[in-house]
Formats: sequence, structure tokens, C-alpha cells
Amino acid sequence: FISRNTVWKITNIYYNRVDLVIVPSNRIKKETKKYNVKVKTIVISNGLELDLFKAKTNYNTFPKFLHVGRLGYEKKIDVIINAMEHVVKKFHDAKLDVVGAGPAKDELLELTKKLNLSENINFLGYIQRDKLPKIYREHDVFLTASEMETQGIVLVEAIASGVPVIGVNVLAIPDVVH
Repeated sequence: FISRNTVWKITNIYYNRVDLVIVPSNRIKKETKKYNVKVKTIVISNGLELDLFKAKTNYNTFPKFLHVGRLGYEKKIDVIINAMEHVVKKFHDAKLDVVGAGPAKDELLELTKKLNLSENINFLGYIQRDKLPKIYREHDVFLTASEMETQGIVLVEAIASGVPVIGVNVLAIPDVVH
């Protein structure tokens, strides 16, 4: 495990040798200053093909939850699964669909089974990008527990699809989710 400070020291070797650093969010710009990036830094958000993401118009009485992203340990999907345990105690039919693939998949499936949530949580695997707009519109609330987002394209996609987002107040998430 490499500490954040060490990563920034290594990163600064490269950043401070260029004329300009482009970052995807204001929070990341603040991080660059915090960790002594001395060159000019500007924010240019990643684009999104908005015409692919039509906003939904009807919502379920009880929301159908969604998470989209790489199933990496740093994404903290286990936090969402543990939260679903509490939701399901009160709302037995609550559903969460998890879209994505990655190294944490087996542990997440095991946690789901351990918490007796196999009927409530579906792992849909990797879904091609052109199929995602429909997936977003089939759900009512997008969930993320990641504290590592530099912009969070999936958050922007969810919002463009008319799906409210629940996320943590860390890094770039507050730049996207209000």
C-alpha cells in the first residue's frame, strides 16, 4: 500500500515539469494545490453525449436502486450492500442492480449471500456502453460509496437520465451531486 502523500510526491515530479495540468473537477483542482502542484491547473469536465441519455418521466413507488462501475475494492460497493441489508429489513422487496465487473466481484457476491440478500441484489456484469442509457432509466436511484472519484462519469449519466444520485461528500462527488 502506497500512501496518498507518496503518490502525490511521485505525481508532482511529472506535473511540475509541464506547462499546464487539466483536471476534471474543482475538487481535484483543490487537491492539486493542496499537494503542491505549482503549474497552472484548469478544470475541463469530461463530455457526455446528452442525446443518448433521455430523462425518465415515471418512477416506482418504492425505488429500484442502481450502481454502475468497476467492481474495485476502492469503490466501496460493500458499503452499499451493507446499507441494503438495513433497507431490506424495512422494505422486503427492495432491489439493487449492480452493473460492472472487476476484482472485488467474488467478495461482493459472497457478502451478498452472507447477508441473505441474493433475492434483492442482482449482479448484472459488464454491460456495453450503448446499453447503459436504458439501464439508468429502468432504475429510480443511483448509489455510490466511492471516495475516489475525480469526476464520476456514471454520476453525470445517472443525472442526465433523470435518476437522483446518493453519494459521499468526498472529492468530485459534491461537484456533481447537489
